[in-house]
Amino acid sequence: MDHSMFSSIELRLARERRLKFQGTAKINISQISLPSEYKPDNVERLRRIFDSEDCDRLSLPNHVVATISREHLMGALSGNEVNANSLMSQQPDSHVALEFPIGQSLGSDSRRDISRELETELTDEYANEATPTDGEVYRKVRQYQYEASARFEERWLSRLTENKQKRMRQLSQRENSSIRSAFDSLLPIPGLWNGMSIGNLPRVIAVKCDEDFWSSLVEHDRSRMEKIDCMTVEKLQLLVPGGLDRTKVKGLVLSGEAFPKFSQAERKSIWRVLRRRGEIVPSLHTFFKDLSYLEVTSSCLGRLVDLAAMRKRTMRSAMKQIYNPARHGRGRYQMQVSETEFRSCSGTVEEGRESGYRQLWLFAFRHYLQMPKARQKKKRHAKTKFREANDGVVHRMASLALQLGFDSPQIRRLIDDSPDRRLALEALLKARDRDQYRYDSIDTLVNQIVACFNEAVPVEIRDRGASAPFSTIPRQSRCGKPSIETHEQEQNFLFLDQMESQPSDESVSALYVRRCVYFAFFGRPSETPPTPIDEDHSTPHSSPHPPPSPLFVPEENNPSDDHQMTGTSDHVIDRTDTQRRNSRREERRERRQRRRQERETRRRQRESRRQRMSSGGHEGGPAARPHSVDQNHGESSRGSSGNITEVEIDALTRRQLTHR
Repeated sequence: MDHSMFSSIELRLARERRLKFQGTAKINISQISLPSEYKPDNVERLRRIFDSEDCDRLSLPNHVVATISREHLMGALSGNEVNANSLMSQQPDSHVALEFPIGQSLGSDSRRDISRELETELTDEYANEATPTDGEVYRKVRQYQYEASARFEERWLSRLTENKQKRMRQLSQRENSSIRSAFDSLLPIPGLWNGMSIGNLPRVIAVKCDEDFWSSLVEHDRSRMEKIDCMTVEKLQLLVPGGLDRTKVKGLVLSGEAFPKFSQAERKSIWRVLRRRGEIVPSLHTFFKDLSYLEVTSSCLGRLVDLAAMRKRTMRSAMKQIYNPARHGRGRYQMQVSETEFRSCSGTVEEGRESGYRQLWLFAFRHYLQMPKARQKKKRHAKTKFREANDGVVHRMASLALQLGFDSPQIRRLIDDSPDRRLALEALLKARDRDQYRYDSIDTLVNQIVACFNEAVPVEIRDRGASAPFSTIPRQSRCGKPSIETHEQEQNFLFLDQMESQPSDESVSALYVRRCVYFAFFGRPSETPPTPIDEDHSTPHSSPHPPPSPLFVPEENNPSDDHQMTGTSDHVIDRTDTQRRNSRREERRERRQRRRQERETRRRQRESRRQRMSSGGHEGGPAARPHSVDQNHGESSRGSSGNITEVEIDALTRRQLTHR
C-alpha cells in the first residue's frame, strides 16, 4: 500500500503514537484525571449500559487511553517491582497492576510529553465514546496495517461487530487483494468514507466481476484529496452538475458550501470542470447502492458458467474463456438492438467479445425480475416478481449467449431444455388419457407443435426513432435498484446501441440513470459506435473514454485560468469552453485518422504473414506476437478501469483503481 494514501499528519501521528505508547496496565480509576468537558447525556447512557450489562474491563474496546510522564511511570514501575517490558503484553490475564503515589495522576495537563495533535486525536477518539463510522474504522485499520502496528489495528477492529470484523479479515485474504486495493485508492479522500458499508463487503466479493468493479473507480489528484470533506460529498452526490442540477451545483461550489477548504480561485476552477460533467456525481454510498443492483443481475449470468469448475474468480474471465468468434465469420459480430432484431457489425475478436459480454449484462438488466434466485422475498423495490425463474426467459438468455459467440456446457443444457418442447409435450399428455390413448411418434408431434410456436410473428415494442418517455427521477432515487414502475419504463431501451449513445436532453430520466450506472461499472463506450458491415470498417471501438473523476477535482490548476475566471461573464467562459472543445474534437479526429492508418498497416502485415505461413511458415513463432499484443490491448481497453489494477469497484468512487 502506497504511503501517500494517507496524509502527512496521519503518518506523523501514527509514528508518534507508536513511539510514545508504553503498554497496558491495570490502574485504579481514582488515579485517572478525567477531562473537564464531557457530555452528561452520554455519561448517563453509559451508566445505564453498565448497570444492565456490566462492564468487561479487560475487553479491548473498554480500555482507556491515558497520558503519564516518563518520570512518574518509571517511579511506579520501580515501586511495584515491575519490568517495563511486561506492560507490552497483549494478553488480558497478563496485565500488571500499578499504583501511583498520592498526588500523581494520569491525564494531567502538566505531564504530557506528546504533541497537541496527538492529544487532540486521543481526546476525539475516546472522549464521550462516539461510535465511529465504518469508513473511519476502515481507514484507521488500513493505516495501522501499513504502519505494522498490530496493537492499534486490533483496537480499531474491536470497535466493529463480530460480523464486520469477519468481513474485514475476509477482505484481507490474498484472493481479494484487488478489491482491497480498489478501496485503498480512495483512502486519500476522507470525505468519501461516510458511505462505507463493511457489512456489504461480501456483495463486492460475491458478485464476481472484479474487472467491472475496477472500472467504476478512478484515481484522483492526491494533492487535493485531503481537502474534500464529508459535507461536500453529501451535498454533491447524486446531482448532475452538467445538466439538470447545473444551477444548484454552481451555487454550492462558488458559495463555498461545497469544497469549503478550497480557495475561491480553486472553487472556480473546480466549477469549470464540473459544468462539463454530464454524469451523476458518485460516492461510496451510491456505489454500494448500485452494487446491490449489479448483484441481482450477476446472479442471472451465473446460470451460463460454472466459475468454480472453471477455476475463474470473475464473470468476465469466465466469459472470455468460453467465447468463440468462429460463429460470426472473421471480423464480424452480432449486436442485439431489440428483443427480436440483430445487426451484424465489423470489428476485432476483442471488440466482439466485449460487445457480447455487455449485451448479456444488458439482457440481465432487462429481465432480472424474471430470473431471481430461489426463495427471494417480495420487496417494494424490484428484486423479484416471481418465486421461480421464468424458464422461457432463461432459455432466451442462453440462446442469446450462443448467438453472440459464447458456448459452455451450462449454456447447452439450458438450450436443450427447451420450454417450448416441455410445453408441447405437456399439452399432448394432458390432451388424452394415457390409460386409453398413446402416440405412435410423440417426438415428431412435439416437433410439429414447436414449429407452430415458431410461426409467431414478433411484435416490436420499441420505436427506435422515439426518445424514452421518462419523467425526471428525484435525487434520492438515482442509485440502487429501480422501482418496479421505473424498471418497466426503461426495460425496452436497455440495449447496447441505446446505452452507449449520448442522451438527447438534460433531464435525469430513468434511462439516463441506468446509463450512468452502466458506464460506472463497465466503462464508457468508444468515441464512435461499432460499424455495421455495410459501412466503413475502420472505425475504432476499443478505446473507451477514461472514467470521470467521481468528485471532478481538476487535475491541474492553471493560475492564468483562475485570473481569467475572475470578473468574467459566463458568456466569455462558454465561448472559451467552445473553443477548447473544438480543439479537442480536432485532436480526436486526427488521432482517429492515425489509428485507422495504423490498423490498416497492421492488417496488411498480418495478411503478409499469413501468406508467408501458408507457403511454408509456421504458427506460434515471432510473427504471431504482434497479433497477441494487439489482442491484449483490446482486452484491456474496453470495460476496464483504465488506469488501475483490476474490481468489481470499477468500483468506487466509481472505478478509481489500477490498470488490470
